[in-house]
Amino acid sequence: MTDYSDLAVAGQAVDDPATDAAALAAITASQPSLWPQVAAHPNCYPDLLEYLNANGDEDTKQAVARRRVPAPPSAIELPVPQPAPVASAAKDLAAIKTYLSEVVEAEVAIRTLTGAANKMAQFMSTLGHAKQIPGPEKSSKSSETAREVASYGGIVAAILAVVIGVIRGVDYNRAHHNGLFTSVFGGILQMVLIMLGVMIVAVIVAYVIGSIRAQSIDADNQRIFAERVREDQERVMTELHRSSQVEQFRSNVTRRASETQHALNSMYAVGVLYPDYRNFAAATSILQYLQSGRCSKLTGAHGAYNLYEAERRSDKIISQLDVVLDDLEQIKRNQELLYDAIQEISDKISRLTEVVQMTLDYSIATAENSEIIAYSTAVNAQNTRLLTGLSVFQMLSDRLGPDGD
Repeated sequence: MTDYSDLAVAGQAVDDPATDAAALAAITASQPSLWPQVAAHPNCYPDLLEYLNANGDEDTKQAVARRRVPAPPSAIELPVPQPAPVASAAKDLAAIKTYLSEVVEAEVAIRTLTGAANKMAQFMSTLGHAKQIPGPEKSSKSSETAREVASYGGIVAAILAVVIGVIRGVDYNRAHHNGLFTSVFGGILQMVLIMLGVMIVAVIVAYVIGSIRAQSIDADNQRIFAERVREDQERVMTELHRSSQVEQFRSNVTRRASETQHALNSMYAVGVLYPDYRNFAAATSILQYLQSGRCSKLTGAHGAYNLYEAERRSDKIISQLDVVLDDLEQIKRNQELLYDAIQEISDKISRLTEVVQMTLDYSIATAENSEIIAYSTAVNAQNTRLLTGLSVFQMLSDRLGPDGD
C-alpha cells in the first residue's frame, strides 16, 4: 500500500487524474496541505468534498466551490460524469489497512510514552539524595607509639641491665672481695632501676611525639571528610537543578501519552473494528493477516476476526499483552508484526530514558534534549493526523456497515 505520509508521493498521486477515491481519502487523512488539490481532483466524491468544505481552509473551500459551479449551457447535451465507485472491496481493504496502521502506530506511541514516563519517574527518585558519608576516624598513633617504645625499650633495657649489671658485679667483687652472686645481683638491680627511669622518660617522649602525629593525621582525616561532604552537597544541588528539567520532559511525555490515548479512543470509536478487537494485540494481528494476504476482509468465515479467534483458541497466538511480554519467542514466530512493535517500544523507551539521564551532563544536555522534543513533536503530528482523518474513517465504517463488510 502506498505511503502517503511522504508529501512528494502524495503530491504526485493527487496530480494524477487516475488516482482513485480511496487513495484521495488516504491523502486527505495524511496531507492537509494538499486539500485544495484533492478537492479539485475529478475522482473526489461528494462525501469527501463535504468533509473538505467543512474542515478546510479558505483555499480548500474555494476549490470545493469551483467544483459545485454548474457548467455553462451547451447546445450539445454532454454526459454527466459519474463519481467513481468508492465501496469496492479492494478500495475498502486498502482503507482498512491504512486505518489499522494508524491504530497500531498510536498503540506503539502510547506504550512508548507511558513506559518512558515511568522510567523517568524512577530515575528522578534517585536524584538529590545526600550520601551517608562516614565521619573522620580518630587516630590511635599516640598510644601505638607509646606501646612500641615501651615494648622495645623494655627489651633493650632488660638486656642492658643484665649485661651491665654482670660487668659491674664482677668489678665490684674484685674490688671488695664479696660473693660473686651478691655482687652481680646488686649490679643488675642498680642498672634495672636506672633503666626503669630511662624507660619512663622514653615513654613520655614517645607519647608526646605520638600525640603530635595523631593530631596531624586527625586533621588530614577531617579535611578529607569535609571535602567529601562538600562534593556530595554540590552533587545534590546539581541533581536537584537538573531534575526539574527531567520533570518537564516527564510531564511533556505524560501529556503526549494522554493526547495520543484520546486520539486512539476516537479512532476506535468510529466503529471500523468490533469492540472486542480494539486493543494492541488484536489490531496488530488483524493488520498482519490483511497485509500478508491471509485475509481480505474483517468478517465472514474467511475474515480476519474469525482467523484471529481460531488462532487464539488454539494458543497459536497470544492475546494478553502481559503474557506476550513474557513469551517474546512465541510471538516472534507467529505474530511478527506485534513482535516488531514491542521491540520498537522497548528500544525507544531505552533511548528516551538514556537521553534523560544524559541531561545531567551540561555539555550534552542541549543536543540530547532535542531528541526528546523531536519525538514528542512527531507524536503530536501523528495525533493531529489521526483526528483530522476521523471523518474519512467514519465514512469507511459507514460503508462497511454493522457486519463490517
